[in-house]
Amino acid sequence: MLGMVHGRVPRFVHDFLTDERNSTRSIEGAFALYQQSVRDRSFPTEQHQFS
Repeated sequence: MLGMVHGRVPRFVHDFLTDERNSTRSIEGAFALYQQSVRDRSFPTEQHQFS
């Protein structure tokens, strides 16, 4: 979620820290964007679901 992963990143993970909508590039901004995305149902998309 925050891009703090070493090695292989699972395909269903979305990095909200580097998301272009997180203009502050801060951890607080990443959590706010995650919260907003879940509330408005734009996350998770089909590509972010484990199957």
